[in-house]
Amino acid sequence: MSRLTAEADSLLSGCKVFSAFSQEKDKIILECRRKEQDIFLEISVNPHMPYFITREKFTKAKKNVLSLFEDLFPSTLLNISIASSDRLIKITLQCSELYLMIRGSRTNLFALKEEAVRSFKKSDPAAAKVLQKEFRNTDFNSIRTSFLPEDNYLSDKEILNKYPFIGRELLTEAKLRDETDVAASLTSAISDLLNNKPAVYSSGGEIKIAVEGFILFKGWNIETFDSITGAVYHYIAKKHSTENFESRKKSLLSSIEKELERTASRINNLLSRIDAGSKEEDYNKLGNLLLINLDKMHKGTPEITVDDVYSDNKEIKIKVDPSLSPQKNADKYFQKARSEKINYSKSTELYQASVKKYNELKEKQQKILLTDNPEEVKKMDTNGKTDRSANEDIRDKFRQYVIDGKYNLYVGRDSKNNDLLTTKFAKQNDYWFHARSVSGSHTVLRIENSKEAVPKSVLKKAAAIAAFHSKAKTASLAPVSYTLKKYVTKKKGMEPGKVNLLKEEVLLVKPEIPAGCEYISKD
Repeated sequence: MSRLTAEADSLLSGCKVFSAFSQEKDKIILECRRKEQDIFLEISVNPHMPYFITREKFTKAKKNVLSLFEDLFPSTLLNISIASSDRLIKITLQCSELYLMIRGSRTNLFALKEEAVRSFKKSDPAAAKVLQKEFRNTDFNSIRTSFLPEDNYLSDKEILNKYPFIGRELLTEAKLRDETDVAASLTSAISDLLNNKPAVYSSGGEIKIAVEGFILFKGWNIETFDSITGAVYHYIAKKHSTENFESRKKSLLSSIEKELERTASRINNLLSRIDAGSKEEDYNKLGNLLLINLDKMHKGTPEITVDDVYSDNKEIKIKVDPSLSPQKNADKYFQKARSEKINYSKSTELYQASVKKYNELKEKQQKILLTDNPEEVKKMDTNGKTDRSANEDIRDKFRQYVIDGKYNLYVGRDSKNNDLLTTKFAKQNDYWFHARSVSGSHTVLRIENSKEAVPKSVLKKAAAIAAFHSKAKTASLAPVSYTLKKYVTKKKGMEPGKVNLLKEEVLLVKPEIPAGCEYISKD
């Protein structure tokens, strides 16, 4: 800080300060001018990264700008100095002073004019008055560069309390140089800080600013600079870049973890379905038994007892639809057999695809965990198969069903959630459903391949679920409107959940969760 103070003092001493303002949390800008040249002093009171640097250019925002200490300006900046025994920087103006106090969570900027004391961040008035007296009595005329032999007998805590400007890293550096003579080592380390080339060290995502020759950072990557201001600039930029990288990496890993959980759940459900086996043969058997016994069946009967010719003529009871003719009941079982064959085959294909996807996700996860390359993570974040778009990220907000092991169906939870599902999540070629003339959930059938025709049976199942999540839930039959999402519009000012349909078709269905529809729990 002493070198940074000296550089800032040489550049800003004698310049005119016109204003102080803030447009970012924990940052203050002093707007200065010297010989028609604008200079900006940026001060950070962020306890995790306190600093001050000069800038030749700074773009002031047109709004959300907070003016500070207006009664102090314009004024001439006389000098900038640092306390001899504390991390306290004083900016002396003609009739007032600014003090940058760097003390962990209490880091703040104070303005003193006559007997009035104010602070940038909210501070206890009584504590501020105490600080005012402390600031007035602090020595800003010299920097401590040597230490007493008696300091060798002090504990780490006692040294840090006695010399507040010494940080733990500087004390660690001194002990690495000579643990038996800490006083001499501190003198040596501070001499290096004042004279060696400024440097930015980096290793495994950690970034530190110091000078060349620090044992503490031996083996780290090092970049040196001609000025401390240049080093601080680079440190701040690198720090922000690293934090963005870590944030992006964390976000991507979180996204992959959620996708892994969903895929694992899907694999387990599909495996249970596959292990249960196909009922195609059973349905064909029942259909054939009904054909053999057509003459014994009568419309209106809920079941029929027949001899099972496939199993020693033992009697077997077969459930039938009393509203259908004997022939149509037989056909219904044959249709079930065909559907079962298709669904079982699709479940097997989906299981294999899901296992492949799970393995790819694990591979991606491992690659991200091991990489320190921001560009590689950025590429995976924007182009990788593991990354879900913002559109996909909101799908957990809706109820979800999987129809016939293949088609994803999403159901809104309330009016606002319906709007989110329809206007933000649904794609143009997705199918949209809603029970007619009653309040209910918007329901969206996700279409992954618009060139593939969706079976009518799937549309009916989706409509049945839409009716089930509506006021028509208890009806024996309910009409459900359906259309492509691109024909669903919402005008400005419409109530939550309200939409217009440019075109629609209607399905008459029983409100239910049909067979072959699996609810995906988000727990």
